[in-house]
Amino acid sequence: MSEVLAESPAPPRRTWRPSQVFPATTALVFAACIPIYTLIVNHPDAIDAPDLRFWPTAGLTALLIGILVFCELVPLRVEFRTETMMVALLEFPLVIGFLVLPWFLVLGAQLVVGVSVYVLRKDDWPHSLLNVALVLADTGVALSAMIALGAATGVKPDDLAWPLVVAAGVLAGTMASPVIVGLAYRLLGPVEPVWKVIARSSGGACFVIVFALVEFLLWTSDVGAGPYIATALMAFAVLIYLAFRSMMSRHANLNQLYTFIRSVGVTQADNTRWPEMMEMVRSHNNATTAVLYLEDVADFTGEATAPGPAPAKLVGLAVDLHGQVGVAPLDADDHLLALAGTHGVVRASVDKDTDPAVLAALRARGAKAVMIVALTASHQVRGYVEVRDRLSRWGEFTEEDAEFLGTLSVHMGTALENVQLLANLRHEAYRDSVTGLRSRAGLTVDAEELLAENRLGALALIQLDTLSQVNNALGHRHGEELLVQAGQRILQAGDRAVARLESDLFAILLEPMPEAELALEVSSILRRISPSYSLAGVDVEVEPHAGIAVVVDEHSLEHPDAAALLQRAEMALLASRNRHERFEIFRPTMGEVYRRRFQLVTQFRGAVDQGHIVVHYQPKVSLEDNQLRGVEALVRWVHPEFGMVTPGEFVKAIEATGSIDILLNHVLEIVLAQIRGWLDRGLRISVAVNLSMRNLTGKHFPERVGAALERHQVPAELLTFELTESNVMTDPETAMPILDALHSMGIMLSVDDFGTGYSSLAYLRRLPIDEIKIDRSFVLGMSTALGDLAIVQSIIDLGHSLGLKVIAEGVEEDASRVVLKSMQCDGIQGFLLSRPQPVDRFEAWLDSRTVRTTNGVDMPIMRVVG
Repeated sequence: MSEVLAESPAPPRRTWRPSQVFPATTALVFAACIPIYTLIVNHPDAIDAPDLRFWPTAGLTALLIGILVFCELVPLRVEFRTETMMVALLEFPLVIGFLVLPWFLVLGAQLVVGVSVYVLRKDDWPHSLLNVALVLADTGVALSAMIALGAATGVKPDDLAWPLVVAAGVLAGTMASPVIVGLAYRLLGPVEPVWKVIARSSGGACFVIVFALVEFLLWTSDVGAGPYIATALMAFAVLIYLAFRSMMSRHANLNQLYTFIRSVGVTQADNTRWPEMMEMVRSHNNATTAVLYLEDVADFTGEATAPGPAPAKLVGLAVDLHGQVGVAPLDADDHLLALAGTHGVVRASVDKDTDPAVLAALRARGAKAVMIVALTASHQVRGYVEVRDRLSRWGEFTEEDAEFLGTLSVHMGTALENVQLLANLRHEAYRDSVTGLRSRAGLTVDAEELLAENRLGALALIQLDTLSQVNNALGHRHGEELLVQAGQRILQAGDRAVARLESDLFAILLEPMPEAELALEVSSILRRISPSYSLAGVDVEVEPHAGIAVVVDEHSLEHPDAAALLQRAEMALLASRNRHERFEIFRPTMGEVYRRRFQLVTQFRGAVDQGHIVVHYQPKVSLEDNQLRGVEALVRWVHPEFGMVTPGEFVKAIEATGSIDILLNHVLEIVLAQIRGWLDRGLRISVAVNLSMRNLTGKHFPERVGAALERHQVPAELLTFELTESNVMTDPETAMPILDALHSMGIMLSVDDFGTGYSSLAYLRRLPIDEIKIDRSFVLGMSTALGDLAIVQSIIDLGHSLGLKVIAEGVEEDASRVVLKSMQCDGIQGFLLSRPQPVDRFEAWLDSRTVRTTNGVDMPIMRVVG
């Protein structure tokens, strides 16, 4: 037999409320009982025991009440949410009662025991009335079935087959409650089919009914030892039943503990699942409410908290039948919590406790019974778990409940400690150790949260461009002081998330605003951080630049994530530095530029292998006699998508990746093979190849060049290396020995773009060079700027004074050639003579623009004509 003990929480797709369903069900059941009991009252002879005088009625009634009380007190309980199905073995006393007592005494005993228990367990009246109605229904159906079966089979109470009729009637009555409960719950939402409930209930009922019949037959048999055998069998069955009940209880607790431990592991990684874990605590104890008390609500979310004084209130996270609910904070010195902190666990109820402090604490909670355990970890109390008022049969929490909750609390305490540890680690990961601002990881988290809430307008990157100089001049301690001061100035510019990403790079998350206002705001921030910083008695000036990435703008329909915003802001920052602007706002065209550069870098090695990197040649001619002095080899990339790519676009990019040596080796192989081919045809043409500073950092570079010359059988004097002043002056101590080694091999050395770099005369005098080349910007400006004309004359005079040849680049007009010749410049190079051309077109130029003479030497000399 099963009973409904409390209402269900709100399931999905509910069509009726419990407050509507259960009163209506009670009324209908009572109404249905009226005709049933009318039938029973009108047919007493069909169901009464055959000879009431044979049995001591008062004693049997007392015994029946005792058995009913035992069955009520020691049921097999299956609790699911607020419904508790009580497998109470009530079929046994019903079968025996109907066989030996009048039906009204059996019914009366049931009602007396049921009402008494309902009162003791403090059920509310609606549910008590419903359970009384179910008792009436079960008994009425059983008696009606007995009357119907007796009439159909002709079996009467004094027949030997009457016990079978009673058994069938009790079985029918046992099915009444599951059917009524199943139909009622169908109105509240999805439930399992009624036939499953009936099948589950009938199995145990059949076994109990058969056992009751065996007991009755043994007791009433003619065998003298029958009552003793029946008593022994009953005692044995009770012992087996109690052992099985205990085993089932332990098994259920182990399953609950296993599920709970898995939930604890998930909660440690996902702090939003604390309510789910508390629901497991509430459900296991079948309580109305479960509360987790901690010192700070941040403990529920896994946020790190700074140490401070103990709080006056403890914050509670509570769940009840319908999910998470609000609960008033408790005083930190609450009496029940203090007891739990001292003893580990405390149980209290208004029925058993008389201590005024305990009763006051219960009233503060609005509860009649509570159980509280302290959450301890590392020998410290970290919080409390509290459950209030059981929903099922028993109004008090048991010692077994307290032990099990104590076991759960150990795992919860460990989970809390791990959550706080993870929170502290996360806090450290999200915080910059130097400035105390957010780190890159912390900024990313903040940006994603603001993006999800549509509260992020733009991300601005600000770079001071001064940190390395401060570190070198004043030391890293003062460099960190500069960062701290700059970070504070940015913070003072507005209540926004500010982070230090790396070195002297800061980031700010800005609220949505029009682009014009955004520009003004960033300009204001730059002005705020620009004034000098006093470090170690020195006023340090900074030149900050900013790059801005807007979340939504008129140039893009995409909504970027945090990583994309950072990337765009970095592109804008690079653009601001390259253009010498205070700040730049990201535009999609910037992305195209950097995307193209990235493609060139990643495709470079493949381009070398596939022969897409080619060499063009531009002639250099002596002004004195128009003799071809040689050619400069200029690298070009014939890209299948971008067309002809100049070295100015891709050389710097591959320098940064360390691939410049691959480029030089490739160009050297082409150039030396071409020189060898010209030599084999009787043409002695020297070729100049541009060097990068990175080429000069390898100590074995001269040996590699020498091996290449030897491999191609090319005289060293036909190879010239051109390098810029800036390259040499970047690290002259490293470059000088390598240049000396190259020059000693007979290789010619030339300084390119002279006049635009350091122009250090001390180093220029020491360099083992043969010529200098005047930068084309000065040559182009000679005709319009007297200053450029004077610079060109000065460079020519300086070169000659040092015994160097001087070549002018960028000569495009004949007037410039005439002027340079009058200044006694040694040679020219530029579009006036020829553009850089592939080798076949260059050789066609040689055939059409030069004549060859020998002047008494083996190799012909080529003079330019026309």
